[in-house]
Amino acid sequence: MAGREHPVRAIVLDIEGTTTPLAFVGDILFPYARAHLREFLAAEAGSPALQDALRQLQRDRADEVSRGEEPPDWNESEPEGVAALVEWLMDRDRKAPGLKRLQGLIWERGFRAGSIVVLVCCLALVPAAAAADARSDYLIRLLEGSTQFRVRAQAAISLASVEAAPEVVRALGSALSDEHPAVRAAAANSLGRLEQPGAIAVLRSVAQDPEEPVRQAVKAAIAKLEGAARRSGVQPVVAKPSGPPRYYVAVGKPASRVADLPPGELDRARQVLVERVGQMDGVVVAAANESPTAARGVIRSRSLKGFYIDSSVTNVELKPGGGTRASVSVIVATYPDRAMRAIMQGSATAMGGGDTRAQAVAAAFRSALSQLSQAMARE
Repeated sequence: MAGREHPVRAIVLDIEGTTTPLAFVGDILFPYARAHLREFLAAEAGSPALQDALRQLQRDRADEVSRGEEPPDWNESEPEGVAALVEWLMDRDRKAPGLKRLQGLIWERGFRAGSIVVLVCCLALVPAAAAADARSDYLIRLLEGSTQFRVRAQAAISLASVEAAPEVVRALGSALSDEHPAVRAAAANSLGRLEQPGAIAVLRSVAQDPEEPVRQAVKAAIAKLEGAARRSGVQPVVAKPSGPPRYYVAVGKPASRVADLPPGELDRARQVLVERVGQMDGVVVAAANESPTAARGVIRSRSLKGFYIDSSVTNVELKPGGGTRASVSVIVATYPDRAMRAIMQGSATAMGGGDTRAQAVAAAFRSALSQLSQAMARE
């Protein structure tokens, strides 16, 4: 009515392209829903909200059949059958109401658990007239220095829209070892969008990330970069050590401050350390249980610097809403006399199915070792 004031009580904004970049929905939300689908169906079985979504999904399936499509068989009492239909709809990018309802429920659970967070666009803080290089520097500082994973993930997503300068590719490559899977997935997706084939090597080195959404993002990014390499005639770089040997590195079996961590998991953690160290440029991995005399002989004859990796799992904790967070400590010492030179810390969170404890421990060690090259070079 004319003349009557209507005070604003709320402002409703779309997420995609408004409060966050377009990539946030495709790179973070959709993969999250797919990765946590079966877990959600099991955890919320019988809940009114899920039952409502299932009834709508049944109608969605009937609509597909009426159009001559052949979706998977439907049996709402069988979670695997429900999951097969949902994935079928997602693969075809359907806008089916039941699918959207179920995805929304999964995202809501993730938001409440702190696994995903709506990221308010950082770029609003960057003056429109700022130079492109200043914008890149700003985003890199956020990616490398923020204590909030949501800000780091936002920065990684936004870096896909700047010039693919070497420092941008380097920062995104380092972010592949971030402790939070949302940041790692965002970094992988951005590397794919920048289409710099030189990033293939670092992506391949994290192809076995503990989180399925991250592995999917890495796989997709590698495929994009290999395609870009073929179009440009550039030979993709294979992820293997290069350059002359400089360091002779022995890797000990990790210790544990966690009382119930089985010895077998520590053996697997050592294998992760050995594999990661062996991928580094200029590194020769020493034989297990090598005597000090033998080590000195190799180091002297090949003019190498000797280092010893001593490590421990310092903490493992279950996260509210599911998943496991692990923290580790890595000590770099001289070899074979083992005089301490540096201490590095690493943390990682593993969500979803499988052995999340072992996955989190492995990812935490990879995160800590991202600092090893610099530590050895300082000697």
